[in-house]
Amino acid sequence: MTEKRRFSRITYMVGGTLKCHGSSFSCRLENLSMSGALVTTRDISATDIRVGDHCFLSMYHEIEGRHLIVEAKVVHQVFAFVGLAFTNLTAEIEASLESILERAKRPSFGADDNDAGYSLLRNASNY
Repeated sequence: MTEKRRFSRITYMVGGTLKCHGSSFSCRLENLSMSGALVTTRDISATDIRVGDHCFLSMYHEIEGRHLIVEAKVVHQVFAFVGLAFTNLTAEIEASLESILERAKRPSFGADDNDAGYSLLRNASNY
């Protein structure tokens, strides 16, 4: 089986919110790339979100100290796992995603409590 992804993924476990059809679902990002994300959520049923739905993912960007809101299309949904493909990315959002991905590639990522990247995992408890 050949890999179809154009961008590499990183493990990026932070809390977030997935908004779809006027409803908000608490979620946790599992991984992230320039083109999409995989999230898990406890409070979603098969009828809440379907493949093809458009939604918005809000995630905290701790390095920049703000929330990113990214428009996305549901491309995969099985049980609590929702695969998202980002759509309509602005240059600002692309730059923010790049900073997250670059930070994660550094050898010191998560090395100690004073490291900005370390606390990225803290927000996963919001899930």
